[in-house]
Amino acid sequence: MPRESKTPHERLKSESARRGARKPASSSSRVARSKSSSREGQNSGREGGIPTPYLLLALGLLVFVVSMPRFRAQVLRDNTAGARDTLLLVGEVAERHGHHDLRALLEEEASLRHRMPDARPSSSGRRTQVHGYWFDDVRLVTGGGALGAWPVDFGRTGEDAWIVTDDKRVYRHTNGGLWSGEARPLRHVDLSRGWKSAP
Repeated sequence: MPRESKTPHERLKSESARRGARKPASSSSRVARSKSSSREGQNSGREGGIPTPYLLLALGLLVFVVSMPRFRAQVLRDNTAGARDTLLLVGEVAERHGHHDLRALLEEEASLRHRMPDARPSSSGRRTQVHGYWFDDVRLVTGGGALGAWPVDFGRTGEDAWIVTDDKRVYRHTNGGLWSGEARPLRHVDLSRGWKSAP
C-alpha cells in the first residue's frame, strides 16, 4: 500500500500533536516577562541606558544652576525697592512724630508694625533691620538729619544705600560696598559724594 505524502503544514501539525499541547504559561512567568519588557521599554531610545531618575536629577540640577543668578538678581531688586518704599513710608510717619527712630516709630504706630512684620532691632537696639536692610538715623554734613538704609550684607541682601531727609527728599547711592551690615554702617552723609536724587 503506497504511503500518502503529507504537505509540510500537515507534517508540522502532526509533530505538535505528538509532542502534546503546550501548557499555558503560569501567571508568575507572565508577570516576569511583563516586568522584563517594561524595563526594556524604559531604556529604549536612549544611548547608554541612563536610568530615568538620574536623567531627572541632572535636568533639575541644570534648571537650578541656570535659575540661581536670575533669582539672586530678583531678590536684590526686590530688597532695594523695598528699602526705598520703607524709607518713604517711615518718612511720612516720622514727620508726624517728629523723629526718625524707626524702633520707636514701630512701637508708636500700629499701622507701621503691620506693614513691616519682619522688622527687628539690632543687638545694640540702635538700628532696625527690615527685609535685608538696616535702618538708622544719619547726619548730613551740611546739617540736619535723615533716615538711612543700607544692606545687611552688600551684594547678598541688597546693593544701593538710601536716605530720606527731614524735608522728604529721597537720595540713592550705588554704594559699592561702602556701607554693609553693622560693621560698616551709614552714619554721616555728604550728598556731594555719589548721592543722586531719587524719584
